[in-house]
Formats: sequence, C-alpha cells, structure tokens
Amino acid sequence: SIVDELGKKGFVNVDFEYILKKQPDVIFIDLNNLKTVVDDFGKDPAKYCALKAFKEGRVYAILPFNYYHTNVATALADAYFIGKILYPEQFKDIDPAAKADEIYTVFLGKPLYNEFVEGFSRGFDTLSDVFKC
Repeated sequence: SIVDELGKKGFVNVDFEYILKKQPDVIFIDLNNLKTVVDDFGKDPAKYCALKAFKEGRVYAILPFNYYHTNVATALADAYFIGKILYPEQFKDIDPAAKADEIYTVFLGKPLYNEFVEGFSRGFDTLSDVFKC
C-alpha cells in the first residue's frame, strides 16, 4: 500500500497530492464513495488522469463495508476481490461474487451479493467505463 511507509495503523487519510506523488498501480473505490469521486472527476478529469491507475484503467469498485459499523462479511468479500486483482495467479480459482455469497451465507444465512449489485448498479468491477482518460 502507498501508505505503509507512513508507519500508521488503521485508517490513514492522505491528500490527493500524496496519491499523485506515489502513483499507485491500482486504486479501489468503495461504492458508497463512487458518486463523490465521479463528481470530482467531472470537475477536473486531468487531475485524475495524471494518476497511473486511472490512465491504465486499473480502478476498481469494491463493496461498502463501513456504514455505522464495520460489516466484516463484506470486508472479507472485498479482500477476495482485491486479492484477485492484485494476485491473479494465486486467486485464479476464486470467483469473487460466488465467494461473497459463500461468506454472506456463513455470516448472515443467505447470499446477498446480487442485492449489493442491484442497490449500487454494480458490484466487483473495473470502473474503466466510468473514468475515461
């Protein structure tokens, strides 16, 4: 992670200039924050297109796991999707949507991935159709 060198644990807030300086290869956007990022992108696309991840279409949607509390099941599902993106060879046998439903069934008694997709109009996915550089 680009914030590892800061030596902080847990949530770390950095400004956009820090992200520009670090040029992450991949960016994950929580679907609860997607509208905010889309709106900001619309105001200044060049700012975002200066990021390698945006230029190369390596920006991905993850399910929101913090809203009043941490939804551990969703955080675990997100971890599998992130693993699939960052380490495709190690996660080649994993279908993130199916794994999410497996996790939701264990934690909550039923598969819920499609409910997220219906509610947010997308699930685990690339956002290259949203951000054009």
